[in-house]
Amino acid sequence: LVERNLDERALSSFFGVAAHKFTIIPGLCHGTRNTGPRLVGNDGSVEHVAILAIARPDSAGVPRFSRDDVAILLHEFAHSFVNPHFDAQPELVGASARAALAAAHERLTAQAIQSPLTLVNESVVRAAVVLQLETSSGVTAARRELVTQQALGFSWLPDLVSLLGEYAGDRARYPHFAAFVPQVLDFFDGLGLRIPELDRGFAARQPKLVSVSATLD
Repeated sequence: LVERNLDERALSSFFGVAAHKFTIIPGLCHGTRNTGPRLVGNDGSVEHVAILAIARPDSAGVPRFSRDDVAILLHEFAHSFVNPHFDAQPELVGASARAALAAAHERLTAQAIQSPLTLVNESVVRAAVVLQLETSSGVTAARRELVTQQALGFSWLPDLVSLLGEYAGDRARYPHFAAFVPQVLDFFDGLGLRIPELDRGFAARQPKLVSVSATLD
């Protein structure tokens, strides 16, 4: 599954860093949460880790995985690329994304997103996953992931995906993700006022039940 659908080198290249070590750990005693720590050795070496929860064991208790898990792995690996850039400047992130967090507070809190820093990290990671899925699994898989994230409340994700697409398409100007961080912060700076409109736009595009009829025999 991993060999066919996950290209770690492409992920490293997207963020503009040298290929590092990637490790996947089945979370046998990890509950239902997935995590993505980043380990830095004394020699400066970097290891990206994805701990994948075992949510669907078979009848014998053997872990089962599917292509749906590819997005989860990409998500957890992406955290170890994205988080250090924003974790290093929490004051700037807070000033940029505080209004956006307030505008979507209720639904984000339900997903344990309770700070501007977490909001930015989670949003950027999810947008990067969409772009990586488009490359590795095709447009249909990327579109499915994008709609899934919008349904979870990230109504701004299409715009953020487009923004990261600008980064990916101009590597001469942005050789690595660090060079693009100011543009990401600018995006969140004006997002709070736009969220209600983005929410309405997404809701308007969803299928609606128009009528129900019943036939009695």
